[in-house]
Parts: sequence; structure tokens; C-alpha cells
Amino acid sequence: MYVALIANTIDIEKMKTLEKNIIEFYNQGLPISSNIDLRYYLNRINYTNFQILAGSIRNAELSALEFARHFGSKLDKIKNANQEYFKFFLVDIIFGNPKLCPKKILRIASTIYYYLD
Repeated sequence: MYVALIANTIDIEKMKTLEKNIIEFYNQGLPISSNIDLRYYLNRINYTNFQILAGSIRNAELSALEFARHFGSKLDKIKNANQEYFKFFLVDIIFGNPKLCPKKILRIASTIYYYLD
């Protein structure tokens, strides 16, 4: 007999509890295979992306304002903007194993070009 366990939840703590208690299935004689890693599916990525991009634009504008002020110019309209980088990182890279670190950092890098007046 082979048992497959599939759990879908947005509650990471429940998954941690399930993973810790999986040994109970093994102790009851159920063969367990662990060749499949945890998978993460993002259910609100568009909302998250918008928030991060908005923050990125605010930070870029503050940097550009400081740059323009330093050189005696004024900041004008945005000439061009690109979202160049979209990557997930482990919260604590020391663990190295994604199973030990279910929380992730989403990093988005954008390049924004401004006109100077």
C-alpha cells in the first residue's frame, strides 16, 4: 500500500505541524516517500508586485531628487521605467535547505530614468 498526502493551505504553521507529525504515519506502518519537496504557489502575486513596485518607484524618486539637488537640477517626468529583476530568496540563507526555511523574501529591482530640468 502506498499513501500520497497532498495538502494545500496558506497557513505555513499548519504545514510545519503536519511535517513534524508525519512520523506518526510511518509508525503506523504506512510507507512514506519524501522525494518531493514542498512547493509554494503564490496566490496574490499581482497585488504584491504592485505594492513592491510602488515602493520601488517612491525610493527611486527620492534618490533622483537627491541626485538632482546635489547637481543643481530639478527632477522632471519619468522618461522610461523597467522592471528587471524578480527573485525569491530564503529569509535566512544559512539554512540552505528550503524545507527548513518556508518563508521567502521577494526582491524586485527596477530601473527608472528621469528627465532633469
